[in-house]
Amino acid sequence: MVPTPTRREAISFCLGAVTSAACGTAAAPVPAGDALDEVWQLLHSEGPSTRGGLSSHAPMALQALSALGASGERLRAYVRLSTDRPVALPQPTTPIDPADWRPALGPRRDTADRKAAIARYGDWLQFFERQLAEQPWRDVLDLWAGRLAPGLSGGATHGIIRSGHAAAALHERTSPVRLAELARGLAYWATVYEELPARRVISPVATYAAALERLPRLQVERQRLPHGPNIVAALRDAASLDGLADARDLVAPADPAAQLSALTATFARVYLQSGTQHNTIVFVHAITAPGALRKLLPCIRPETAKAALPFAWQAAAALWCAFSRPADDGAGTSTRTVAQLTDAAIAHDDVHAIKLSEVLLTEHRLAPDPVYLAAAEDVLSRL
Repeated sequence: MVPTPTRREAISFCLGAVTSAACGTAAAPVPAGDALDEVWQLLHSEGPSTRGGLSSHAPMALQALSALGASGERLRAYVRLSTDRPVALPQPTTPIDPADWRPALGPRRDTADRKAAIARYGDWLQFFERQLAEQPWRDVLDLWAGRLAPGLSGGATHGIIRSGHAAAALHERTSPVRLAELARGLAYWATVYEELPARRVISPVATYAAALERLPRLQVERQRLPHGPNIVAALRDAASLDGLADARDLVAPADPAAQLSALTATFARVYLQSGTQHNTIVFVHAITAPGALRKLLPCIRPETAKAALPFAWQAAAALWCAFSRPADDGAGTSTRTVAQLTDAAIAHDDVHAIKLSEVLLTEHRLAPDPVYLAAAEDVLSRL
């Protein structure tokens, strides 16, 4: 009997092929020398979640590495060594109705089976593949970023994060593979869509740091850690806190680009205070989720970005409410240059260290602040 090749063996074989046909796919040919398209295409037969029930991070990390300036060989090596073990790609069952799509949003919450919970992913993927084939991708992204923004905290924020990485790649260059990756990001965002409670706030405050001071925390209100083993369960737990519903409107939206700098800097400080003490991965997401909205800015209308911004803040704030502790008091300064941190991020193998470093270095380039470099240095040594 001929043994079935492992995923790593199959990928190694495909990476050595001249065209995607060697991998047995019907996907469009990848331009010679386009390593990001090449490695993304290899992953497009896989589902959005791993066998452990977590989101598949490899597609996001690969674009982050590319944005950092990693070589094609580094991208190929990363795929070969990736420990992600995604489940099979969920197949479509019931087409999404373009005129009645809301009922299809979000996971099934009546099952502990991760694959069953995201069973509509195949339907959403088919829907977005069709939308992107029929309309300009920026129009599709703008429409659906606006529609999906209220639920961006779902799936531990990975829907907007994967969509942001795809949009950043498309902003650089359009290709069939990059469009396919955007379809997967949007499909995942729609599949894991979950809204946090929100109510209108009449008197917003001036800064995100001041807004955090007005929000409840599980550790203070209930003297306990979040229920549940993961970020998704913890956010559902935090949603029951009296006062969390105030988060969304506590800071009035203004210029999205400037406010995203303020938001990411605030949570880089939160990371240094809390993520260096406990729950590091949680506080990584409090930065990479707003960082994903940053990646969307060049591709969507300013009014769409302005409308989405409160939900990116709300998601980060909810993570803080769920996991921060009164005794948190971390600190840090960077001893490395931007170039040294970039090289270290490219050489790193941890998906969260790669993704967070790329966001922090991008934010530092746009609005220099030592807090970004301090957080990058810490996460690169911590993970």
